[in-house]
Formats: sequence, C-alpha cells, structure tokens
Amino acid sequence: MLRFALLIAFALSASVSRADDAAVRRGEAVIEQWCRLCHLRATDKPDPVMAPPYEEIVLREGRDRAYFVKFLKEDHFPMTTFRLFDNEKADVVEYLMALRKAELNDK
Repeated sequence: MLRFALLIAFALSASVSRADDAAVRRGEAVIEQWCRLCHLRATDKPDPVMAPPYEEIVLREGRDRAYFVKFLKEDHFPMTTFRLFDNEKADVVEYLMALRKAELNDK
C-alpha cells in the first residue's frame, strides 16, 4: 500500500511539473506574440524608447507572483490595447516566475 501511495505521489508531482512547464511555454509564447513589440530582450542594446527586458523586471524588489497577478489585472497604458484572457495572464505569470528563478540562480 505504501509503494502504491508513493507511486501516486510521484506521478502527481511529475504531472504538476509538466503542467507548470507547459504554462511557462505558453506564457513565453504570449510574451513573444504581444509584449516583445515594446519590451527589449536581455541581449538587445539599451533603447530609451523601449520597455526594459523581463530579465531586469523580474529582479526588481517586490516583483513576486502576487505583484504580477495584480499588475496583469489592471490596465496600463499603452498595454491596455493588448487585452489578455485570464488563462493567458496566468501563463505569463508562470513564465515570469520561471524567469525570475532562472535569473536568481544565475547570480
């Protein structure tokens, strides 16, 4: 019985991990489709007309999951022209959290 419970727990954690990975990929796709029109990539030359790269944004103080969830619920000019569905917003937050984790691990 214990083996069965451990097997179920392992299968569920692997399933959650795959779901998280899928959400991260979807969030990245949303950003590439809509947000990259204004946001620089980390490898781009600085441009005062463009918004900062996400690699920089996610490392700012207070930029945690709650911040990004709240931020994406509000309108921000000129981003109001890009209305995202709730599931897209959730995926973008997953991408930003994965990016934050990767950036922090690189430091």
